[in-house]
Amino acid sequence: MLKIAVLLLVVNIFLFVFFFIVLKIRFSPKRLLRDIESELNLLYKDLQHEIDMDVSLIEDRTASLRSLISTADKRILLAASEIEKREKSVSVADSVLSSGSSSRGSERKSVYTRREITENAAAAEKARSGADLRSGFIVPEIPVREQVVMLAKKDISPDEIAKILSLPRSEVDLILALDL
Repeated sequence: MLKIAVLLLVVNIFLFVFFFIVLKIRFSPKRLLRDIESELNLLYKDLQHEIDMDVSLIEDRTASLRSLISTADKRILLAASEIEKREKSVSVADSVLSSGSSSRGSERKSVYTRREITENAAAAEKARSGADLRSGFIVPEIPVREQVVMLAKKDISPDEIAKILSLPRSEVDLILALDL
């Protein structure tokens, strides 16, 4: 029995030394630091990957916003120029109509020829400035598109509009198709 007890004691001492060495190696500070470092490297790689994805997403959205802002700016400028053109055409048309109605009294025509429009505009400008016109004629700034639409609203046929404005019939048809 003593032999068995001594044998068990030697086995216990051997196992104690074996487990001590194994646990010392497994839980050594160098090994713990190396394991922590490898985990941190993996976390760093994952974080870097997520950052790259987020940055590319932000860059894509920024580019998209820039293109939308550029398109909006172009539309705003176009709208501002159209408003300015309309205001100019309305003021010229008002001055032509007011000078035409004052010179003719209560008689008003529904269609004006180019000659009448330029004469009325010249008379209105002369009345405003009080000076002689050296150029002879003032060309009205009413856009062709608005002239076509205005004449079409007065039930003038596209052929007649083309003749009055000296435009091709196809252009008059295109303008009427877009605006009416």
